[in-house]
Amino acid sequence: MTTTRFDRTQILLVPGQRRKLTSIAAQEKRSLSDVVREMIDAELAARKRRDMEAAALALLSDYQVDKDLTAFTVLDGENIRLSRGNLAHQSRPRHRAGNQENPFGHYR
Repeated sequence: MTTTRFDRTQILLVPGQRRKLTSIAAQEKRSLSDVVREMIDAELAARKRRDMEAAALALLSDYQVDKDLTAFTVLDGENIRLSRGNLAHQSRPRHRAGNQENPFGHYR
């Protein structure tokens, strides 16, 4: 059996935040700490996703013009496309390099 180690941390909440979190915990029959940890994990995952999207967008122009960077992407089964300013991961069939639909120049 694996035991999770926790670090005790004190946070200050405004009364409305405490009431809402306590209500959620009661409805779901969970501890307040468990609800807060879940919300922190969700926010950390969202921030990581935004950071990765920003890094990918920063490199987009290099991938559009530098054939050496995308030489092996045709071996991948995943396509990363721009959608409304955000990166969206889509599973796509493999196609020849240089397809105009993909801003990276290749289906991945």
